[in-house]
Amino acid sequence: MKRILQSIFRRPLRKAVRILEEKSRNRSAVARAETVFEKWVSERRFTEPTESTETPLKEMGLTSNELASFCKWKYGKTFLTVRKELRIKEACRLMLEHPESKIGEIGSMVGIDDPSNFRHQFKSVEGVTPSEWKENQKKSEKVWK
Repeated sequence: MKRILQSIFRRPLRKAVRILEEKSRNRSAVARAETVFEKWVSERRFTEPTESTETPLKEMGLTSNELASFCKWKYGKTFLTVRKELRIKEACRLMLEHPESKIGEIGSMVGIDDPSNFRHQFKSVEGVTPSEWKENQKKSEKVWK
């Protein structure tokens, strides 16, 4: 009877142990990814012109699964979406600091060399084109002065 009970519970117990070990590995991978990702952001590496995830993965020393898991956990978004939003936020900051700069120059400064692509990405994040955004900022400045 003892052997029968042991054989019945052995398989589920092994499975439970494997699941706990996997969760532990995932937690440490996410913690490492968070540290590396924050450094990557603070160094403004997201402004480097690249469309793929290969370069950032190499820079961060993460696997694609680690980076994807981290971004999904932290932001609820894909890495490419997070990077796009960081670029557009940086573009907004640059347009405020350098209002004389051309829109295409700002796009290049944040890693999006194609003006059409920059306009499209900007609009998908901000809801307006970069030119419209700039104009809205000018109008709101006049209201506050």
